[in-house]
Amino acid sequence: MILQSYTRLRRMHRVQCTCVLLVLLVMLAGCGSVTPELESFGAVKGVDARRSANGLQVHRKMWESAGVKCLLPSKLSPRLETVDTIVLVGQTFQPPGRAAREWLEEWLSHDKNRTVIYFGRDFNAEVYFRNRTLQAVEMEKQRRARVLVAKAQTAELSQRMQQIGESTFCRWFYYDVSIARDEYVASDLTGPWAQDLSGLEGKWPVGVTLREPSLAWKKKLPSWLQPGAANNGFQAVPTIGQLPANSNTDTVFSQWNLQELDSQEAWDEEFEGLLQPETLLATRDGRPLVFSLNSKKQSSSRILVVANGAPFLNASMVDPLHRNVGARIVESCLPADRVAVLAYGYRGLTISKIPETEKGITGLEVLTAWPLSAVTIPMVALGIVICSVLFRRLGRAQNLPKPSRSDFGLHIETLGQMLHKSGDEVFAVLAVREYFIKVRNENPPAWLEQQLAAVERKTGNQVATGSALAANPPPGGDFLPGTVDASPQRNHSASEAGPAPEKPEGDDIEVWGDLELEGGKDSNSADSPGSKTN
Repeated sequence: MILQSYTRLRRMHRVQCTCVLLVLLVMLAGCGSVTPELESFGAVKGVDARRSANGLQVHRKMWESAGVKCLLPSKLSPRLETVDTIVLVGQTFQPPGRAAREWLEEWLSHDKNRTVIYFGRDFNAEVYFRNRTLQAVEMEKQRRARVLVAKAQTAELSQRMQQIGESTFCRWFYYDVSIARDEYVASDLTGPWAQDLSGLEGKWPVGVTLREPSLAWKKKLPSWLQPGAANNGFQAVPTIGQLPANSNTDTVFSQWNLQELDSQEAWDEEFEGLLQPETLLATRDGRPLVFSLNSKKQSSSRILVVANGAPFLNASMVDPLHRNVGARIVESCLPADRVAVLAYGYRGLTISKIPETEKGITGLEVLTAWPLSAVTIPMVALGIVICSVLFRRLGRAQNLPKPSRSDFGLHIETLGQMLHKSGDEVFAVLAVREYFIKVRNENPPAWLEQQLAAVERKTGNQVATGSALAANPPPGGDFLPGTVDASPQRNHSASEAGPAPEKPEGDDIEVWGDLELEGGKDSNSADSPGSKTN
């Protein structure tokens, strides 16, 4: 029983170590958050595209469900001549720069049935999702939830004010910031697309309005172009590599900034040759939600402008209204074979004359791609756990402190290991019993007597508690020298115990590890001077 208990303890220790390692691996791997994230707006690839509330993974799946191959380029290059639709994902509030707009308009004229899709930035899918699910939050946590929503809204407004502080014109649309934010349901919508949206659940928040281009906006000069306007502190962001008409540079950046319209001449030039708009979806109070701009050089090609990202982003696509509008946008671009989803940030759109090469999976990256990743990643995690269990030394080897020889606990632990190695349960029980009698001068405890009785029942014989222990040492050798006398608590005959071994000549020394008992005779023996005869 003692041997089984020791083995069980060792097994439990290994199981506990394995469980701890598994918990650490789970903590290092990270746990998915139950709430959407605000970290990456407009992410089109990687983990953020799938996990972020403002990602476009769902929009990509809609294209793939329609049988269209989805590409993820990083620049405007001749490679895009093979695609039918380009989706521009602005991760800032700034619209595409002038050079990028000219490049895209030229791209539309190269073939039939081409489409450029652009949607505004003034929409946060995380804020929308949290507002829609705020009532599901526990009452004691609702105040904290409202504070988080307010902080996100404040950060969005601050970012927009820093990038575009007032209404201005951008050729494809008039950027109107003068109207307060409002939400619209399906019954508030008008236009050719509104018929299929009747009765659908969802609200479409609209703040900054992208209005159709018109000569009427030419009279609404921005503050920095008005006559007698002084320095109002609205500084222009320097252009980074704006592409001139006769440039021979292979790669440039097209970034929208106020230098595009830094004079009255530049403002008037922006209204020359405006594209003809067609409103597809609008609100009853006149705010356009979706409109198209037909190309003059190629009538079947067009630019599709959407008010904001509500029909594109992950969290807002949960509502049937936005999901159906997103599906209608995809259907309007069909038939198509390939679509390019192109995201750009503060540096603007990159324009290159060299075709962008498709980054394929090479080398060991194959193991991290589906479907091999479903096997390799769990196998790597399992291998880490196995190595951690088998190789207990982790890190640099260090000199451990030497154990103290005066520690009696080490003696007990060593003795227990020796008894375990002997494999003799009878000898182990008798040795522990002898310890209580000879060293502690106590009667063996009840549990030890029960253990001894269990051994007797198991073997079918009575176990001799006297000199038979010394006469019959365990198979591992006599590593407990000395004699063992019979206990007064058990009544065994001399014939059962067997003949006692002969005493060695001279003074005996009984040794129990580090403990020595001077005088080989037991204090309870009849030959001792201080013994009493019963």
